[in-house]
Amino acid sequence: MSWVQLKDKSKVDTSLIKKVSIGRDGVVLDLYDKQAAQARLLAELNKQQPDELSKAQVKRAKAEAILAEAKAARVDDDQSSEEVMLAKIMDALQAGEQNDEAETNT
Repeated sequence: MSWVQLKDKSKVDTSLIKKVSIGRDGVVLDLYDKQAAQARLLAELNKQQPDELSKAQVKRAKAEAILAEAKAARVDDDQSSEEVMLAKIMDALQAGEQNDEAETNT
């Protein structure tokens, strides 16, 4: 024997439910359209998760800004060798990664 407690329909979104009945194994829910239900569930899940595309775009913009600063520094500092410039770029990229990690953790 099984026991199921259902919530009041005023507290639940029932727009995708076609019929509720009791079968031999318990409560049976018939949905209107499985694909629409899946799309709606995915939309709800995506609302809860951070948008990965926007995070990637922010990282790309930060990397481009770092490279632009490094190029500007190279123009200003004609006496620097390429090795020193590469070291500056690597330091800037590492600082950007550390900032990204700090933002991700907060």
